[in-house]
Amino acid sequence: MYVRKESMDVVCHRIRALRTLQRHREEDRMGSFLCFAANSRGDYHGEMNVELFLRWLTTQLLAILEQPVVLVMDNAPYHSILTEERRCPTTATRKSHLIE
Repeated sequence: MYVRKESMDVVCHRIRALRTLQRHREEDRMGSFLCFAANSRGDYHGEMNVELFLRWLTTQLLAILEQPVVLVMDNAPYHSILTEERRCPTTATRKSHLIE
């Protein structure tokens, strides 16, 4: 059976992730991985987005946490959402919006 190299890399990564999860469960530790097949070579960050991250966070990671924990994340763009209320004003912002 022929498998493209990129998809074989994904399969190998998933196998390693599943083995790590198995070890964590055997040691009574928690763990969750997010695996997806990138559509391009190289950096996957362009394909990762807030929706994908939040879906994984709420359905996978937070679902297995049983006690209060601290999550430490880097400053990747998909780890935060910029809402209109938190957006900083610019020189193009109208005065009426600033007064509100």
